Amino acid sequence: MRREAEKSIEEFNADNEGFFAIRHAKKEAEKLRDLSGAYTLLDRDNTYYICDGSGTVTAYGDVDPNDATSAIEIKRVFKLPEPITGLPRRHEHNL
Repeated sequence: MRREAEKSIEEFNADNEGFFAIRHAKKEAEKLRDLSGAYTLLDRDNTYYICDGSGTVTAYGDVDPNDATSAIEIKRVFKLPEPITGLPRRHEHNL
């Protein structure tokens, strides 16, 4: 799965504008929902969080936070104490 994710990131880094980039993003997002049944999350700083079935959360973001066209990199990886099926979200939209 990681190799497939890295290939997708390379494709986004090569071209992330226009209709075909949106179609590619939708296609890739559909794959992610099958990882654990958990929702993914994009925060206000454009960091994208993905949970897997083992309770590992990986955060992705732009290499240069001030440039949306910069390459995407893994920002953080952390393991939750117990396996989860999603990130809890309160009504005021805080995690």
